[in-house]
Amino acid sequence: MKKQIVLSIALACSIYGIYKFFESPEKFILKKTKKIIKLSSLNKEKNKIALISKITKYIKYDAKFTANYEGQIYQAQSLNQIRSLIMWYLKEGSTVVLNYEKLQAHFLDSKKIQAFFLIIFRKNKKVFSCEVSLDWLKKEKWLIKKVEIKNCRVKKQ
Repeated sequence: MKKQIVLSIALACSIYGIYKFFESPEKFILKKTKKIIKLSSLNKEKNKIALISKITKYIKYDAKFTANYEGQIYQAQSLNQIRSLIMWYLKEGSTVVLNYEKLQAHFLDSKKIQAFFLIIFRKNKKVFSCEVSLDWLKKEKWLIKKVEIKNCRVKKQ
């Protein structure tokens, strides 16, 4: 009986390992991008530092961030600056939930994938839509090298 349980667990682990090994990079990037969007949606989590760590563990230390929103340009040239922007975003607390549409990932080459999507959020009784692109780069693991948010406008309802 114990032998069957051990064999079943070993078989399940092997199947899961094979699935992970053969999972396409695009699917992996789409899954991680969805996770980042979900984490970035403001929630009632008290520990903002832990939340920032969860979000930024997918961002490269020398990442570039640019956002053009409501006539202001926000930029960051390093992971620490991006963390500061995320902290400001979480403290402001004006956006409750982020949704996305048209999420796609495209290979640029074997070590680069770009994810595109529209981010949808509500602020001051208006619904906004912004184009977002994330440039993912693979060294030892996939990390975001560049974030660009642009063309933010009030979404027609």
